[in-house]
Amino acid sequence: MNCFNHTEQPALGICKHCHKGICNECLHDSGDGIACKGKCTDEVKMINRVIQHNKIAINQAQSNWTSSGLLYIILGALFLVAPFLYFRRVDPFPIIMGSLFLAYGIYVFLKGRMYKEKTETDF
Repeated sequence: MNCFNHTEQPALGICKHCHKGICNECLHDSGDGIACKGKCTDEVKMINRVIQHNKIAINQAQSNWTSSGLLYIILGALFLVAPFLYFRRVDPFPIIMGSLFLAYGIYVFLKGRMYKEKTETDF
């Protein structure tokens, strides 16, 4: 493949933004990809920022799943224990709600753990 702008020179790589072949004269190395000098440099920098932002968002999503799961587990435990400690009688509503919160909390917590394992293998 030859350079898009200088058809007589061989291309050293492909621009990360426009995907055209570029030679040494047209090439600008942005550190994490190459770009057409002048035309695509800013766009490649923006692409790299978006990729970095997405990596951070993926890591935060896993911790959000885990903390949400823990919150539901705690709420479920409170709903299950509260009727016996404070009311000294069995009321079906808090037991049902506690069971639902607890089950959902375990599901969300385990989903967060699986999400973390999946993202660790992807990056």
